[in-house]
Amino acid sequence: MSTRALIGRILVVNALLVSAGCEETTAFTRYECSQPAASAIRNDTDPTTAYTVSDEQWDETAVRQVLHVFAFGGFATDHQIDLWAEMHPGDAIREMLTFDTTNERLSPPASDTPQIHPKNASLRCLTGLLSVDSTDNPVPRADRDAYVIDEYDAVGRTWILAARTRGLNPVRQRVGFWETNYHLALSTNAGVTNRQLLNFYDHVMTNLARNEPYESVLTAAALEPAVAQQYNHRNNAYRDGKFFGNEDFGREYHQLYFGIFGAYDDAYTGAMADLHELVTIPATARALTDMVVDQTSDASREHITFGTAEHWQGTLSILEQPNNGNTAEERLDALGPVAIAHPESIANLPVSMIRQLADDLLDPDSADPGVAARVATVRAIWADMPTKNLLEFFRKYAISTAFHNPGRAKLWTSVERNLLLNNLTSLGNREAYRDFYRPRDYISGEDVNLFRPSHDVFGGQTGLEAATTANVFASAYNRSVGQSYSITNVDEGSWRKDWSTAVRRAPDGAFRVIETAEWLWERYNADGLANMGNLERAHLYALLASGRDLGYWIDSTAADTVYTLDQINNTLAIHNQIVGAEQAIILLDSSDRDERQEANYRVSLAVNFIVATPYFMAQQGR
Repeated sequence: MSTRALIGRILVVNALLVSAGCEETTAFTRYECSQPAASAIRNDTDPTTAYTVSDEQWDETAVRQVLHVFAFGGFATDHQIDLWAEMHPGDAIREMLTFDTTNERLSPPASDTPQIHPKNASLRCLTGLLSVDSTDNPVPRADRDAYVIDEYDAVGRTWILAARTRGLNPVRQRVGFWETNYHLALSTNAGVTNRQLLNFYDHVMTNLARNEPYESVLTAAALEPAVAQQYNHRNNAYRDGKFFGNEDFGREYHQLYFGIFGAYDDAYTGAMADLHELVTIPATARALTDMVVDQTSDASREHITFGTAEHWQGTLSILEQPNNGNTAEERLDALGPVAIAHPESIANLPVSMIRQLADDLLDPDSADPGVAARVATVRAIWADMPTKNLLEFFRKYAISTAFHNPGRAKLWTSVERNLLLNNLTSLGNREAYRDFYRPRDYISGEDVNLFRPSHDVFGGQTGLEAATTANVFASAYNRSVGQSYSITNVDEGSWRKDWSTAVRRAPDGAFRVIETAEWLWERYNADGLANMGNLERAHLYALLASGRDLGYWIDSTAADTVYTLDQINNTLAIHNQIVGAEQAIILLDSSDRDERQEANYRVSLAVNFIVATPYFMAQQGR
């Protein structure tokens, strides 16, 4: 731990104890962030459109698919999922998807650790909270230093814990990560400090939670110190009639933020043929002059001073429209509404966002009629919104025929897959705080670094890259085979796994093999059991009924035998053994501790099998 970080931590904790008037033992529960997250303004507009799925299509599987894509699985109870499935899609999605720091239906507070107050739930506040040295801090003492704001990977560690903490809103972390690692990609490798990145993340998500028009959110983001630091236009200036600086962000403002690549100048010839490159981008760079990053002793208050002395004066032509303003801030305030309404942005931005988040096959140039229809639906949902609001867009899309479509495929990135596994496997916060499932380690083992996108400003690992990288599949498979303990550990000192709190019971109240197998498959794969064939059932029944793999269960004297689907279907003795196991009881609620532990171990073995299948590597719409 650096000397600077140590001094900062001592000052934070001392100030906390003095202001709270409490003893060291209650520092976590009484923590108050110096910059509370702004309260959200609820948006209750109706998200239904002509493209909304029918009530019949909106079922448990549909709800789980939305949660997998937009909430890393979420933490809603089965009862809550059933309630959402029974509601009209528009009513359900308003409860499911929000950008607030908390959402108690989606992520009820856990009873095994202290609850985090909403005002302490911004990412920057969490770095202070999780590093507080107090006996009620659920983060192990040896790990707290890693969350101190100036530590090397504090942002990544804080974010990944926030994304798997019950009581915090996983949708906020899902969208915040996408905005900062993909759409508006920033990187600490590019000189952006931890504090700048945390402030950027929190400001973007606070503005989204307040339901600001999306162009206002993007404008505010473009004026953040983190962006000026990364692209270095903080040094852009106009002196003595000359422009000094670079055009890097002038280009990326249009391309990354709004999806404008310059196709609008295809209609021109001659000197105007390169209108975007020769006029719009240079003019945007000049609009970004005299933006000085003021670095104060309190970096949470770091801001940009928008000056006039070295700012380009006069009218600029940007996107074929006159742009005026005395400062860079005034110019971007004027430019945002123009950019969001530009035909290229209307066509490209919604497709780009959904392709990154939910549908890797959403190619606007595809000749496939099914793909073209989904692209048209996504564009129509966006175009039909008079005011572009990201939350409403995601809500409308999440209940649309484009999302609930058999042609859609979301190929999980390393971050998405490992967080899904963690969030669907952990049953309380203690498992997250003590890092039982180590998602960060497995993510980095697949060559992905949080908040250091592999493609720099073009974002991190894509789903297609994850699906076509042998190392990623090998890592997932080896975790379930060579490192099966990482999922099957059910006893850690005073903690014991208790699947009985989550597993669905049979109608008679018992935990039976068939209900447990189907519940686990749906929980992790959300495919309506479409891919749970007889071969998959055989493997799961063997693990749940005996704690042994299929070969050993069928014939322990020939345990290495690999059974085919044909043998399972057509060999009477094998078929009868599998069918007979359906009603076997799993002793999750036994009064005997050893029996309970064995039962929990068997359920975890079944999880190991499920997440090693290709069906856990991607989600197909339905």
